[in-house]
Amino acid sequence: GHLEIQRSLHDETDIETTVRAMGNLALIYCYQGRWTEPEKLQTPVLRIHKEKLGPDHLMTLETMNNMALAYEGLGKYKEAEEIWAQLLELANECRAQSINLL
Repeated sequence: GHLEIQRSLHDETDIETTVRAMGNLALIYCYQGRWTEPEKLQTPVLRIHKEKLGPDHLMTLETMNNMALAYEGLGKYKEAEEIWAQLLELANECRAQSINLL
Protein backbone atom coordinates (compact mmCIF):
# COMPACT_ATOMS: atom_id res chain seq x y z
CA GLY A 1 0.00 0.00 0.00
CA HIS A 2 0.89 3.63 0.38
CA LEU A 3 3.04 3.00 3.46
CA GLU A 4 5.34 0.64 1.59
CA ILE A 5 5.70 3.18 -1.20
CA GLN A 6 6.56 5.92 1.30
CA ARG A 7 9.17 3.72 2.99
CA SER A 8 10.81 2.88 -0.31
CA LEU A 9 11.22 6.59 -1.04
CA HIS A 10 14.04 6.64 1.49
CA ASP A 11 16.14 4.31 -0.65
CA GLU A 12 17.80 6.59 -3.23
CA THR A 13 18.29 3.78 -5.74
CA ASP A 14 14.56 3.12 -5.93
CA ILE A 15 13.31 6.71 -5.92
CA GLU A 16 12.95 7.13 -9.68
CA THR A 17 11.10 3.84 -10.12
CA THR A 18 8.92 4.40 -7.07
CA VAL A 19 8.00 7.96 -8.04
CA ARG A 20 7.14 6.87 -11.58
CA ALA A 21 4.96 4.05 -10.20
CA MET A 22 3.23 6.42 -7.78
CA GLY A 23 2.52 8.89 -10.57
CA ASN A 24 1.18 6.16 -12.85
CA LEU A 25 -0.98 4.74 -10.08
CA ALA A 26 -2.36 8.20 -9.32
CA LEU A 27 -3.26 8.63 -12.99
CA ILE A 28 -5.04 5.26 -13.04
CA TYR A 29 -7.02 6.33 -9.98
CA CYS A 30 -7.97 9.55 -11.79
CA TYR A 31 -9.26 7.57 -14.76
CA GLN A 32 -11.32 5.49 -12.31
CA GLY A 33 -12.73 8.60 -10.65
CA ARG A 34 -11.08 7.72 -7.32
CA TRP A 35 -9.93 11.27 -6.56
CA THR A 36 -8.74 10.92 -2.96
CA GLU A 37 -5.95 8.47 -3.80
CA PRO A 38 -4.35 10.60 -6.54
CA GLU A 39 -4.16 13.61 -4.23
CA LYS A 40 -2.34 11.52 -1.61
CA LEU A 41 0.04 10.03 -4.17
CA GLN A 42 0.74 13.14 -6.24
CA THR A 43 1.70 15.34 -3.27
CA PRO A 44 4.99 13.52 -2.53
CA VAL A 45 5.59 12.89 -6.25
CA LEU A 46 5.34 16.62 -6.97
CA ARG A 47 7.64 17.49 -4.07
CA ILE A 48 10.24 14.98 -5.24
CA HIS A 49 10.04 16.09 -8.87
CA LYS A 50 10.52 19.73 -7.86
CA GLU A 51 13.48 18.85 -5.65
CA LYS A 52 15.21 16.39 -7.99
CA LEU A 53 14.27 17.69 -11.44
CA GLY A 54 13.41 21.35 -10.90
CA PRO A 55 10.17 23.32 -11.11
CA ASP A 56 10.16 23.64 -14.90
CA HIS A 57 11.06 20.05 -15.85
CA LEU A 58 8.50 18.31 -18.06
CA MET A 59 7.81 15.57 -15.50
CA THR A 60 7.24 18.20 -12.80
CA LEU A 61 4.82 20.06 -15.06
CA GLU A 62 2.96 16.84 -15.91
CA THR A 63 2.69 16.02 -12.22
CA MET A 64 1.35 19.51 -11.50
CA ASN A 65 -1.30 19.03 -14.19
CA ASN A 66 -2.26 15.63 -12.78
CA MET A 67 -2.47 17.15 -9.30
CA ALA A 68 -4.78 19.85 -10.65
CA LEU A 69 -6.97 17.17 -12.25
CA ALA A 70 -7.20 15.37 -8.91
CA TYR A 71 -8.16 18.62 -7.17
CA GLU A 72 -10.79 19.26 -9.83
CA GLY A 73 -12.20 15.76 -9.30
CA LEU A 74 -12.41 16.43 -5.57
CA GLY A 75 -14.23 19.70 -6.18
CA LYS A 76 -11.21 21.69 -4.96
CA TYR A 77 -11.50 24.14 -7.83
CA LYS A 78 -9.47 26.92 -6.22
CA GLU A 79 -6.47 24.61 -5.72
CA ALA A 80 -6.78 23.28 -9.28
CA GLU A 81 -7.00 26.81 -10.69
CA GLU A 82 -3.91 27.90 -8.74
CA ILE A 83 -1.86 25.05 -10.19
CA TRP A 84 -3.11 25.67 -13.72
CA ALA A 85 -2.26 29.37 -13.32
CA GLN A 86 1.28 28.38 -12.33
CA LEU A 87 1.51 26.10 -15.37
CA LEU A 88 0.31 28.89 -17.65
CA GLU A 89 2.88 31.28 -16.17
CA LEU A 90 5.66 28.74 -16.71
CA ALA A 91 4.50 28.14 -20.28
CA ASN A 92 4.54 31.88 -20.99
CA GLU A 93 8.05 32.17 -19.52
CA CYS A 94 9.27 29.31 -21.71
CA ARG A 95 7.67 30.92 -24.75
CA ALA A 96 9.27 34.28 -23.98
CA GLN A 97 12.67 32.62 -23.60
CA SER A 98 12.21 30.84 -26.93
CA ILE A 99 11.33 34.11 -28.67
CA ASN A 100 14.40 35.80 -27.18
CA LEU A 101 16.58 33.06 -28.65
CA LEU A 102 15.43 33.90 -32.20
